[in-house]
Formats: sequence, C-alpha cells, structure tokens
Amino acid sequence: MGACYLVIPEMTSVNIKFYMGIESITGSGHETFSFQGNTLGELVSQLIGRYPSLKTCFEERDGLEPAPGISILVNSREIMWLEKMATRLSGGDEIVFLRFVSGG
Repeated sequence: MGACYLVIPEMTSVNIKFYMGIESITGSGHETFSFQGNTLGELVSQLIGRYPSLKTCFEERDGLEPAPGISILVNSREIMWLEKMATRLSGGDEIVFLRFVSGG
C-alpha cells in the first residue's frame, strides 16, 4: 500500500497596522495575523473574511485592488512600486493600511 501524505498549507505571520479610520473597521490599530499563502492578495482576502467591512477599502478590477484613496505599504514601500497585490510576503513583514486625507 502507498504512503498517505498530509499537505499542510503554508502559513505566513505578518505585523499589520491600520490607520486613518481603517482601525475602526478592524477594532484595533495593529495586530499580528497568520494567514495561508504568501502574497498580499491572499492576506487581504483572508482579512476581508475576518473583517467583512474591510471590503469597502477595495474594489474588483482585474482582481482585488485598493480602492481610490487607500494606500498599502509593505515594509515601508508603497505596493504600486512593488508587485501590487501579487507582492510576496515573508514572516515578520510589516503591512500598513491607510486612507489618504485631503482638505485645506
């Protein structure tokens, strides 16, 4: 008889900070979050599963993207200069979600 293998999905644990009103959606300004996968898109999908109202910060285009006025930083770098939602994450990375503020 052949061997039976159990495949355990890869888990990544990152440090998340929520600013400029987004923390009111999550109930906290920061947390350590473990998720299955290793991309920003996978993280965001699982965060929306945990905090459904967070979906208001995103829109569907060619996949899930930050809505206008929302910025996401990975280790202090804006994702638009990385690989956007396909940006690969590693354990211990810092992810910051913030909303632009305008006015005069």
